[in-house]
Amino acid sequence: MAEGWSWRDRDPSRHAGLRYEPGNWGDVLKGEWALIALEALLPRAPLRVLDPFAGAPRYPLSPASAARLDALPAACPRFAAAQAAFRAEGALASTAGLLGARGASALSLAVFDKDPVRRGAWGAPAEVLEVEDGAAALLAARGAAYDLVHVDPYDLQSEWGTLLPQALEALAPTGVLLAYLFNKAPRGAGHLEQYGSLRRGLAQRLSPAQRLLVGRVPADAVLPRAHHEVLLVGPAELTEALTPSLRASAEALTAVVACAGAFESPR
Repeated sequence: MAEGWSWRDRDPSRHAGLRYEPGNWGDVLKGEWALIALEALLPRAPLRVLDPFAGAPRYPLSPASAARLDALPAACPRFAAAQAAFRAEGALASTAGLLGARGASALSLAVFDKDPVRRGAWGAPAEVLEVEDGAAALLAARGAAYDLVHVDPYDLQSEWGTLLPQALEALAPTGVLLAYLFNKAPRGAGHLEQYGSLRRGLAQRLSPAQRLLVGRVPADAVLPRAHHEVLLVGPAELTEALTPSLRASAEALTAVVACAGAFESPR
């Protein structure tokens, strides 16, 4: 169980000691981008996918997450469609869960989570890695040539200097890195400098053949003191092909969130 702050659901039966709310707007954007990337990669199948901070395959669907799904079909159609089968069972799939379900026999999925309960929820065909933590999983994957590496630790803004270089080294030359960041730059100069270091450091570590794309949505409709951010690194030709779909989803989702806080009519 994670230490420190934990997200608390009104229904304790849904609470799993998490430090975030499953199905938040960042999960939505990340899931949509992951499915867009997977669609582009599937013609190369079989694929190898690594998620060293996978969480559980699925979580109980909270009312708040259900409401987000209701708002999504036009903004993030892939995510909404892929979650439909899980929602019918009162569940919400994690990003790795979505990739495994969408890719099915076309990919092999290697996962890890430090929490033993969430780690134990995975079963075949996923491979649960025998490592100490997610950073060790990435270190062990150096040179392993994964087609897709998904990196979503609790605080990438603090840990990027270790995790992102390792993730890049785990990629195949034509592979895609998808990373989630809770960007706290709006909270003050220190956070802004930390974010700037991340961006500069990541840019310096990209090969001449790689490009970075960034998607960003407000973390809250009324008090957006942070951004949900998704970083996608891939070969230039692939990122160019993906740009229209990725841009459209980020812009449409930002509109959904912003419009939710744009007007009030209190009684």
